[in-house]
Amino acid sequence: MVLAIKTARFAQFHLFLHGCYVALVLIMTRNAFNKNSVSADVLQNHFAETKNGFGKHVEIYTNGSKTGEAVACAVICGNQIKSMRLPDKSSSSVYTAELSAVRMALELIRRLKEKSFVIYSDSPSSLQAIQSFNIISITVFDILKLYTHLTDI
Repeated sequence: MVLAIKTARFAQFHLFLHGCYVALVLIMTRNAFNKNSVSADVLQNHFAETKNGFGKHVEIYTNGSKTGEAVACAVICGNQIKSMRLPDKSSSSVYTAELSAVRMALELIRRLKEKSFVIYSDSPSSLQAIQSFNIISITVFDILKLYTHLTDI
């Protein structure tokens, strides 16, 4: 499942789903660094280079967030936007929301006909949990189970 980690700013985890290529890419934002040490332009240029390195692929962007009222996640793929409010804000975290977004992206891939995908996430802890098969979270288990199901198709 895990083939490579690219750099400190952008980690990549590559999955091969029965003739289908999926890369999970970590997008590091300025929040992950001392804001004075890395300019937004440097990160934007690095991201553009990373995207160009994949060639033709379907781009899927994920995000999770938590406010005082709710925990939610979203997936953007082309002009499709899918979002979901997580059921219990008291037991849900941004981490759970980020993982839920990755799960939603894999569920979307299962329904698409294209063969090459890149899922972009800004959650290092989520992608590290997936990479390490850290199954202390039910959502990581769901992601790995979905991955296994996709490889069997």
